[in-house]
Amino acid sequence: MGADAERQELVQVAPKRKIKMILLKTQNISKYFGALLAVDNVSFQVNSGNIHSIIGPNGAGKTTLFDILSGHLSPSSGEVFFQNRNITHYKPHQISKINIGRSFQITNIFYELSAFENVRIAAQSRTKCNFSFYMQVKNLLSPQEKAKQILIDLDLWEKRDQKASELSHGYQRSLELGIALATEPILLLLDEPTSGLSPEETLDMIQLIQDIGKKITILLVEHNMNLVMSISDKITVLSQGKLIAEGSAETIQRDPDVQRVYLGGAC
Repeated sequence: MGADAERQELVQVAPKRKIKMILLKTQNISKYFGALLAVDNVSFQVNSGNIHSIIGPNGAGKTTLFDILSGHLSPSSGEVFFQNRNITHYKPHQISKINIGRSFQITNIFYELSAFENVRIAAQSRTKCNFSFYMQVKNLLSPQEKAKQILIDLDLWEKRDQKASELSHGYQRSLELGIALATEPILLLLDEPTSGLSPEETLDMIQLIQDIGKKITILLVEHNMNLVMSISDKITVLSQGKLIAEGSAETIQRDPDVQRVYLGGAC
């Protein structure tokens, strides 16, 4: 076989590599609350198509960092970029409009509305008629269809007519994810999605996050180490506001600094 033929055969059988693009990155982010330094010069990046987790002990600065990424806080210094756009001082509504969704530690839903109405309103926010208050709901076919499909995907369709306040905590957590998904996020920020869930509900949430992660990039803050280690493509570890380690689950489990400050040396 000639050299050209060998080269052609190699081209045909060589596997295609999926190139991960940088979707979100921070550069030297710090946040002071008075004299308290909550986030200390943190730089990291999230690649598209990944489930990326941020872990660390209480007070490590995880939620403060999330609040900066979602526009609820401005950093004292440093910059945040999303799809190469500087979003450092964007407000929450601007963050949502560029397709970054977020869930919170405390469930953030409309308790007096039905499950369907919660998701339909979120879907409506992405249409040109989002402020047409006198338009009949029956004319909002696209938001309604989107809401229906999301509720089906989240196993909430049978609960569609129940008030959000009447749902179990686990279903409320799923509903909050549905609201976020209805805004068509490119990046989904999940702040302790298993908080307060039973072991069975936690397993359901893990499966749900894995399913969502097949379509949407996820950045996750979570204390449940079984969840983090089982689903994360990459893990960033914070301690006292500083980034102390980063890598795969295997790398993080073996890191002596992580064992010392977070995992108690058990790994």
